[in-house]
Amino acid sequence: MGIQITPIPKLTEFATPNLTLGTVNAAGSAAVKTTIRTDATILTFDNTVSETNGTANDTGDVTTVSRRNHVHLGRVLSTIQQASRSASAGAGTQNLTGAGFAPTTAIVFAVEDTGSANAASWGFIDDANGEELIRYRSDVAFDEGSNQLINISDGAGPAMHAVGTLTSNGIDIVWSKDGAGLDVMFNVLYLR
Repeated sequence: MGIQITPIPKLTEFATPNLTLGTVNAAGSAAVKTTIRTDATILTFDNTVSETNGTANDTGDVTTVSRRNHVHLGRVLSTIQQASRSASAGAGTQNLTGAGFAPTTAIVFAVEDTGSANAASWGFIDDANGEELIRYRSDVAFDEGSNQLINISDGAGPAMHAVGTLTSNGIDIVWSKDGAGLDVMFNVLYLR
């Protein structure tokens, strides 16, 4: 009769999964041999809100992914707002709200309300508050300027000028006037 040897079972250690998701397979380097339980969780998804679509290609560097039904904010949001400023209201801040989103750009088209000055201006503002202006006056064909959003002038003295700052829901326009000023009608196109 021979001697039968029964091996003593070795205890298996279970550890919290610490797997890495990557672009290639790689062997782990844990010092202790471990086993992963069949009902363990592997981190794959996170709860981070997706960023707005970018303007350049990028492979990214985050090791988790968004869920299949995640939503990106659309590429362009826009709305138009109509407003006016009277010469009697003159200098001061005019707070325009109602864009429905935080605009990153606004385009302003303004005209002198009575039409006697034949003046119009096109102003552009971005979220860094960089402003550019192209204006038309009755006595000058085209004139360009910077650091102004609106410039309406009759060429003889009365004028309305404005600078702007984009807000979380529109634009703050700070008006100044020369002489008696002029009544101004304008439209703002907000973009994001």
